[in-house]
Amino acid sequence: MTKCGVYAIKNRTNNKMYIGQSVNVRKRKSYHLWLLRTNNHFNPKLQSAFNKYGEENFEFVILEKCNKDELDDKEIKYINRYNTINDGYNICEGGEGSLGRTLSEETKQKISNANTGRKQDEVAKKRKSEIMKELWKTAEYRKKMKQRPKPKPWNKGRRHTEEEKKHLSEKLKGRRITEEHKKKLHELYKGEKSLTAKLTEQQVIEIRLRFLKGEKQCDIKKDYQVSAQTIYDIVRNRRWRHIPNTIKELEKIKEAK
Repeated sequence: MTKCGVYAIKNRTNNKMYIGQSVNVRKRKSYHLWLLRTNNHFNPKLQSAFNKYGEENFEFVILEKCNKDELDDKEIKYINRYNTINDGYNICEGGEGSLGRTLSEETKQKISNANTGRKQDEVAKKRKSEIMKELWKTAEYRKKMKQRPKPKPWNKGRRHTEEEKKHLSEKLKGRRITEEHKKKLHELYKGEKSLTAKLTEQQVIEIRLRFLKGEKQCDIKKDYQVSAQTIYDIVRNRRWRHIPNTIKELEKIKEAK
């Protein structure tokens, strides 16, 4: 099962599916399974169902083998045929290369978090090891890893503010930071002031308004250079919590800006 094609991850309990595409279906199956087992899948609908029904109730099915240049059209066709956005686990209509495309920073960070700084159970560790061993068997992957550029320091060329300098100084001296100081730092990096912010507050307000007025997440995503997960977190108030989440309050803020 290494062919290029369109596949489905099917829930045997209710027949709902997630449909995707890949130039290497076997590796894609392993990748999906690893993310799901470690509770770090980029698709919240699929992850939630996997956690609820259990791995034993899901199966991986190849819907159609095809050439690489047919992948987008085939993926869109099957997503529409089985209506997997409204009655399944797909978030968008497809045709973007799925996992074959360049990953967003949001997804990269999610995968990075799964690799470091978290306790993984023995099953997940073993599975991850098996996946890496398979990848390293291919000369193409080894060459790619050797040639990849070294990451730039996140703070290269950036000047610290006086508030940051004070914080770093106190931390190095081993002094205890007061709750008041912590609050100031939180305000300093809140919302679009954050070093990792990809959206402005105005854009977040527009996203929430569009969703609250009935627009689909996958349609909203098309207008912003962020991942589907980011849109999901914004409309579910998991991010930018300081911004209201009702139509009345949002329109009031929008008019004032």
